[in-house]
Amino acid sequence: MLEISLLNLLSLLLSASLFLLAFYSLEVSYFFIWNSSNLSSLACLTLLGAPPQTNATMDFLLHRTSFYIGLLLLQAAMYFFLNYSIEKGSLKLKVKVPKNVTPHTAPDFIPNPEEISQEEQRVKSAGNRDLTKALDLGKVYENGFQALREISFGVDHKQIFGLLGPNGAGKSTTFNILTGLISKSSGQVYFNGRELEALTPEIFQSTGICPQFNALWDDLSLVEHLEIVGKVKGLDESSIHDAISYYSKILRMEEHLHKKANQLSGGTKRKLCVANMLIAAPVVQFLDEPSTGLDPLSKRALYDTITQNLEDRSASIILTTHSMSEAEALCTKIGILINGKFVCIGTLPYLKSRYGSGYKIAVVKQDSNREVYEAAILGAFPKAVRENDQSEMYATYRIQIGDFSFAKAFAVMENLKAKKDISDFNIINTTLEQVFIQFSRNQIQPPAVTTS
Repeated sequence: MLEISLLNLLSLLLSASLFLLAFYSLEVSYFFIWNSSNLSSLACLTLLGAPPQTNATMDFLLHRTSFYIGLLLLQAAMYFFLNYSIEKGSLKLKVKVPKNVTPHTAPDFIPNPEEISQEEQRVKSAGNRDLTKALDLGKVYENGFQALREISFGVDHKQIFGLLGPNGAGKSTTFNILTGLISKSSGQVYFNGRELEALTPEIFQSTGICPQFNALWDDLSLVEHLEIVGKVKGLDESSIHDAISYYSKILRMEEHLHKKANQLSGGTKRKLCVANMLIAAPVVQFLDEPSTGLDPLSKRALYDTITQNLEDRSASIILTTHSMSEAEALCTKIGILINGKFVCIGTLPYLKSRYGSGYKIAVVKQDSNREVYEAAILGAFPKAVRENDQSEMYATYRIQIGDFSFAKAFAVMENLKAKKDISDFNIINTTLEQVFIQFSRNQIQPPAVTTS
């Protein structure tokens, strides 16, 4: 198999095309300027009915034009060959790792958690059948910045994996490598048991992508987008019609079917991108900020559509988002990236129980003395810690998960409320956002990089 720097070859061909066109334009302009009198004479004679005549200028234009047209046809043939070879897999992208550059990375701030080692062992085991998996995935940019540090994870059937992290943590780099937008520096990526070595159609036939930015044509209508995507994915006319009817109804887009993309609201554009991804029911799906710009009702419809599709197709979904509530609503498994490396990975209840700050009891104060309700709370939970809140109406106590009991907490607080020692109370569980913020404090801002 021939290895070639694909981006360099495309750049060379494009540069050659532009150079030839520019040189031809200058050359023709020169002869028009310096031979304008001859051309004017020929034009006048032709208008007066004289027999057609030729001269050196016209011969030059005809011959040179034929020459440049021949070169452009040759380049068109080269582009066709290149595209055909890429799709057939006879060309593959040669990854250039910078030489004589020492990768600079941020230091680890916590030991390698147990669940990350377990995930790596699980994904690398011989019997692993995850639909999507990455093994020792690494990325070093040309300036030496190591954006990804040999991460490994897998996404099984009927699983939504939330790839979370603050800006600069490496989640966009991971997403772009998995979707083929940029090259990896090391590691392997597998889709349904096939390694992603080249952008072959066989790998992406059962893959759907909803990018962060709307990939739409301004002058095409919503229904035309869905028809084109359906045909590209190989659906027949009947299946395309059924898919358009289903997704336009379930995503509440029926009234916008014949509007052009540039007339759609931001929320409707996002729903159209999701519908484009879901057409032909791919089993490997990528969602990048899918609910941006949606109202709460549309978000709920979108979440229902994604989860229903997950069950129907037994799909594998990778989701990136900055919305912790979206991750909590959709994801069955979550990994948080910090400085190019996973710092935790697991189910939502597991992450909350291991890395959360426990439970909080928020007391709505009454006129009685603080010592009354505080003595009752500390009597039930001796290790409870009062937070330094400045509110005159509320007092908040934090209790570790291992020391907490719902039955005991409700019994104590209801007793205080019955005695009117407090006005009301709330019991608050750890949120994913609290866990995320705890890790995000350790993110180091990376240097500017160029995508390649």
